[in-house]
Amino acid sequence: MSQRPQSCPPGWYAILQGEEFDLEDWCHSLNEPFEPVAFKLPSGETVLRSSEFDDAETAAEVRERALILIGRFNGAINLWNDAQPVKLGGVCKIDEEGRQHSTVFMEALSLNVGRFRLSATVTQIGPDGKPVPLPPPRPSKPQEWNRLAEANDNISDLLEHAGRADNWYDIYKTLELADLVMGKNRRFEKMFTKDEADIDLLKSSANFYRHARAYRPPNLLSLTEARPILSYAVKKVLDTLSANASNAALGSTTALNRPC
Repeated sequence: MSQRPQSCPPGWYAILQGEEFDLEDWCHSLNEPFEPVAFKLPSGETVLRSSEFDDAETAAEVRERALILIGRFNGAINLWNDAQPVKLGGVCKIDEEGRQHSTVFMEALSLNVGRFRLSATVTQIGPDGKPVPLPPPRPSKPQEWNRLAEANDNISDLLEHAGRADNWYDIYKTLELADLVMGKNRRFEKMFTKDEADIDLLKSSANFYRHARAYRPPNLLSLTEARPILSYAVKKVLDTLSANASNAALGSTTALNRPC
């Protein structure tokens, strides 16, 4: 898990609470030099640091902003690494002398028990028998998706509902938002073959479970069957939007550098 040195920059930090595995996923997913960043303080608490906290004047303001970020990243990190949700455990402020002042709120904390995870570090060896240098740092997938969400409230809501889609209501809301961000003419459904992800069946299953007297599809999906399809579909939507944004930015840079 990434850990800061004994002294941290002064400012506001959101304290994260959850299973140790999931907190490790946050630290692995949200690394510097990109925004936001999660790491473990010398005191043992895992915290989230974001420039969105910089101009806050009170812990209550930080709490409101942190809740939005945590909801968004619970979705993004779950999609990327199958992590379970974490929660806001409080807010701390580190002053100019390095002292930590914490404010605890009444956010509920629920933990999953009996989970375990194996992890490994892989070193790539080149033809000369020496380790291959690491590539330049780049934002993680959750950080890329967060950039999209910062510019589009529908994408922010998509991530939040996807992060808690263990029920048919949030599955249906996630599908509605995916439709919305992809645009008209059923562009969302047309992204997939039925063998890849049967979006029509997923939608009709969610609709059946949410409404009385709704159409029952012949191959009705269970919740266990529906969730992997939803995760796959949402990740493809987000990656498509990220690629479109990168291509648009590249096109703008090319236009600016074109000689007159």
